[in-house]
Amino acid sequence: MKANDAIRWVWARVFAALLISLLCAAGARAQQGSGRGGQGQDATDEEAEALRAQLLEMVDAAEEAQAAAGMGELGKDLSAITTNARTRIESAQLDELKKLKKSVPEIADLKKSVDKMKDTVQKHKKSAGKARSWTKSANLPSAPYSPLCGSNRMDSSVVQASEAALFVAEGVKEAASRACEETVVALGEGGNGSLACIATDLVYIAAKTANFVLTFCDGDIDSAEIEGSYDRLGHIHADLEASVSNDNANKIDIKNAIASQTASLVASMDANTSLIVGNDNANKAAILANSDANKTAIIANANANKTEVINVVLRTQIEADLAQPDSAVSVGLFMIPGAVCLAGQCGQLDRVRDVVGLTIDGLEAAGQGVGQARTLLAQGEAAKAAGRFKDAYATYKKAYKAAVK
Repeated sequence: MKANDAIRWVWARVFAALLISLLCAAGARAQQGSGRGGQGQDATDEEAEALRAQLLEMVDAAEEAQAAAGMGELGKDLSAITTNARTRIESAQLDELKKLKKSVPEIADLKKSVDKMKDTVQKHKKSAGKARSWTKSANLPSAPYSPLCGSNRMDSSVVQASEAALFVAEGVKEAASRACEETVVALGEGGNGSLACIATDLVYIAAKTANFVLTFCDGDIDSAEIEGSYDRLGHIHADLEASVSNDNANKIDIKNAIASQTASLVASMDANTSLIVGNDNANKAAILANSDANKTAIIANANANKTEVINVVLRTQIEADLAQPDSAVSVGLFMIPGAVCLAGQCGQLDRVRDVVGLTIDGLEAAGQGVGQARTLLAQGEAAKAAGRFKDAYATYKKAYKAAVK
């Protein structure tokens, strides 16, 4: 017998034994209750049918969870349990269900847990195509998934919902034991008093089956992927050992090649060094000679530019002062003649006269009228010749403004 067939054989018998034990327990409960009378008021027909529908929904949810899990061969072996549970529930009499209804207060919780389980299964189906699958590689071993569970891992929300449904189903089964005893008394000796209780037992089995399969397959997939990871690690380890051996051989070859090339390079470098030093010395002498000539030319040009800049700046300042109103205080240096020098600084009155004359000449050359500018310039010259330097500057100022007005 193959390993997978053996596993299927064991699980089939485990669930068969569980089913038989629950059926026997239901029969024993029926016999124990044969001398007791019913208690309380039975439920209505509508409530009994609602209970039947809720129990069937529990079986549906268990079947959907099993189908969504993609359990492979294991799902086929376990489907008979849910089928039997459905048949038992559909065959239960109303009297049995009425007695069962009033003894199962958890039935509302059962519906909530069933609805949640169905909802999580449907969400899993919609997102199953986006689920992460175990990475495959042509060069590495794959995970040895078993045909019992396959490789489709369920969402943890489905497993949690299954746990909740199993907890409620177990409570329903325990509470239903009272209904079994009361039903036997109500129907009399020989009646099918255990059928309703067997139905709740089968609902419990269906919930237990779904939960067990989900948790078993989750662990089975974990085991397969751990084994696959171990196999891959061994494969990678072997590749690394081969790579290290190859690297060591290449290292020796490279070392020998470097030694040979180094000797050749040293000899070549010695010869090239002599040529480079001689060429550098010749270039150095040529560069120094050219640098001296360029330095002289640069200094001369810089001095000329410096003088030009000083002249432009000074003329701009003179014209700015000449443009001031007659009542404004003028710059004293502009009123002192060039012959008067103190601390290395000479007066600029002669330059002021040149600026005014050049301004008048330039405007006339451009075809512009200059009004009384020349007359005023002559008056300023007369004042300067007479030694009235302040009057000369004030007259130059009027001549400038007359020309540019």
